[in-house]
Amino acid sequence: MMRRLLVVGPVSAGKTRLSLAVAERTGLPHVELDAVRFDANWNQLSEAEFREHVQRWAAECAWIIDGNYASVRDIVWRRADTIAWLDYSKAVVLRRILWRTLRRIALREDLGDGRRERWTRLVGADSIILWAVKSHGALRKEYERATEVYGSDVLVVRLRSPRDAQRWLEHIESTPRAD
Repeated sequence: MMRRLLVVGPVSAGKTRLSLAVAERTGLPHVELDAVRFDANWNQLSEAEFREHVQRWAAECAWIIDGNYASVRDIVWRRADTIAWLDYSKAVVLRRILWRTLRRIALREDLGDGRRERWTRLVGADSIILWAVKSHGALRKEYERATEVYGSDVLVVRLRSPRDAQRWLEHIESTPRAD
């Protein structure tokens, strides 16, 4: 039975969406690493503070954590019993990131703690789209290496499309509610 799930993948692949769906089915508590890492003004916690928060979460006996931070990989990959890797094509990721960012900007969507996307996230030096293009291949190689390092002690589920992720989700046992 899955007790500690880590969901990783490129920006905008749907890590949080999948994590929340698994949390809904299983009742496992969920944390999004981006929400831990950044405050309302997109300022980052110090590396030491971030690791401390993640260490506290990972020490729990059951959780779902989603996020990609190499700086805490040694903590969460070692504690996870299952890793769901959203290994989607660059085209899927770019389509999703463009749509997600435009929607968040237009609706002034609160990402938690008052954080909101800005137009600079689409263009310029802070463009999340440019970052996604540049990082896609490198991130895939990074995860391939990490699965070699940590994969012997953990179940790695490599999901190559949103359809794969949906099928995988449908096979996760649902915990009955006490409503």
